[in-house]
Amino acid sequence: MKRAPADTSLRTSLLRIGAAAPEVIELFDYLEDLPLWMKDVAGTYQWVSVSFLLNFGLKTREEVIGHNDYDLCGEALANQYRIDDERVLRGERILSRVELVGRFDHTARWCVTSKIPL
Repeated sequence: MKRAPADTSLRTSLLRIGAAAPEVIELFDYLEDLPLWMKDVAGTYQWVSVSFLLNFGLKTREEVIGHNDYDLCGEALANQYRIDDERVLRGERILSRVELVGRFDHTARWCVTSKIPL
């Protein structure tokens, strides 16, 4: 089944996310060392922080919003991230887990990550 193309405009994402939690949007870019993101239930990125962009070697949010992990990462990492997303959607919290994270230069690094439903 083909999915309808997502509206990837920065303005639309900001309105969708920001209307629900404007303080979260503002907080994202103040936490400069933390890659932060929000996805919808389909795993499509709705918002990312500047730190997230830098990790993937990207310049603008438009390069991420409307895309998913398979667009940004290798299949093995994307599969794991999707499994995590499904757990979070069931209400589980993933707290302080050490995991391998892909980077823009096709290397990976170990990070401590937490994932919670918003």
